[in-house]
Amino acid sequence: MKTGWPSLLVVVGLLILLTYLLVQSRPPDPMRRARLHAALHEFKLHDAELNRDVLLTRTGLLPHYDSLDQSLDTMLRALDTLDVWQTEAPVVIRTAMAKPVADLRTAVLDKETRLEYFKSDNALLQNSLMYFAHTSYALSTQPQHGRLTTMVGALSNAMLRFVRTPQRQVREEIETLLNGLPTGSLLQQDLELLDVHGRLILEVLPKVDHLLRQLLLAPTTAEARQLQDAALQHLSGLEARAQFFRVMLYAVAILLLAYLVYLLIRLRANAHTLEQTNADLHREMAERTQLEHKTRQQELQLIQANKMTALGTVVAGVAHEINNPNQLVLMNARVLDDTWADAARVLDAYYEENGDFLIGGLPYGEMRQTIPDLIHDTHDGARRIDRIVNHLKDFARPRGHVGQETFDLNDAVERAVGLLQHVIQMRTTCFQVELGEDLPHLQGDLQHVEQMVVNLVVNALEALPAPECGVAITTQYCEAENSLQLDVKDEGIGVPPEHLDRLCDPFFTTKQEQGGTGLGLAITYTLVRDHGGRLTFESAPGEGTCARVMLPCAS
Repeated sequence: MKTGWPSLLVVVGLLILLTYLLVQSRPPDPMRRARLHAALHEFKLHDAELNRDVLLTRTGLLPHYDSLDQSLDTMLRALDTLDVWQTEAPVVIRTAMAKPVADLRTAVLDKETRLEYFKSDNALLQNSLMYFAHTSYALSTQPQHGRLTTMVGALSNAMLRFVRTPQRQVREEIETLLNGLPTGSLLQQDLELLDVHGRLILEVLPKVDHLLRQLLLAPTTAEARQLQDAALQHLSGLEARAQFFRVMLYAVAILLLAYLVYLLIRLRANAHTLEQTNADLHREMAERTQLEHKTRQQELQLIQANKMTALGTVVAGVAHEINNPNQLVLMNARVLDDTWADAARVLDAYYEENGDFLIGGLPYGEMRQTIPDLIHDTHDGARRIDRIVNHLKDFARPRGHVGQETFDLNDAVERAVGLLQHVIQMRTTCFQVELGEDLPHLQGDLQHVEQMVVNLVVNALEALPAPECGVAITTQYCEAENSLQLDVKDEGIGVPPEHLDRLCDPFFTTKQEQGGTGLGLAITYTLVRDHGGRLTFESAPGEGTCARVMLPCAS
């Protein structure tokens, strides 16, 4: 307790001294000085913007005068701020600043008056220029008036030079051309309009340029600079005394800082152990959280594997039970088709001799085409059931080790495209295959990789809304991953973002109306995974889909 008193007294004494020096080192009114600088800076800034906008208005690049009015209003508000600042200032500064502030306000009001004249004359000028240009263009496009077109072209050229540089010689040239315009023409109304606006431009343009020079040479910026110099001169004297106390304040602050650093070193020595313990605790908590997350992921993988095993068992049994009666339906449908083909000839002959008769409770003439359609529909439905059953069997079939044969990915792509040639020709007129050269070989099962390509291409073809949309297959080597990349891109309808993560789920399909089973991509995902690769999708509605397969190269 006793050892702490000296340190406390030293700190308290230094703080008292710092407080005294701080009070003495404060400028008379720093906020007033800041408001003065801000008001003058804002005034000069918007004065420059006003000059810029005036130039833009003169050249026709500024379509309205809103920015001119806004800049002028801001300058007037800055003057009001200066008036308030002058009223609140000490008597010495208030007396010295009265004349500069009054001169600045007079200059701004004079500039405001000239600006109003400028806006009025410039609006008239721009309107005449627009009508003059429009009428000149209309007259110059009259091919049957060759001489008039030449005169109008010369007049337009001279007027352009006059607008750019209003010289007396060019003015006389324009007046000569206007006086020489023909009369009594069919285009007399346009010629009179051209003459009126041309002479108006000659009259108004010098006035606008004169007002422009007066606005640009207005002494507002100079008056603002004089006001700022006068204010700084008076404020600098008030700050000289505060500067000395700021130096003393700095010295005492350094002394106090040195003493506090000494105390801080002692405090850090005591806190080092606590920090180390806290860091160890955080590290242990992070490791525990990571371990819990890893354990949860493993549990989810085990649950998914168990679900897939149960699903495979159920699927295999269901597929077997459905396949047997479906084969009977397929066989009977083919027999019925052949039988009807033979019976139709006899019934047709009877129909021609005896007229229409009932078959199955309906007229034969009606049933003649309906019965073959019913047989074909039955056969097509049975074939679809057979295709679904085959997919179910392929999905549920336990997969052993992937074959260890070495083969070329391009060969698998070419074989798959050859198998699908008929389907490709039916679905699209734009099918592209770009195979990379000198690709490393893959190690695995060639038929499985070929099935991957077939499933992805069929899926892409089924997504095309019209034959004009295309499908592209590309292969290339990815050196960063030492893998081969297979891309199947289509210009189809795309996949909504909420469905991308479910494309490889069994029985999930977005093509139920077209007979999709939802097993093609699930089988493809399993084959890719068995080869140590990965399958990803990139898609957006209406922009097509890209299926990307990454397969590791043979070691």
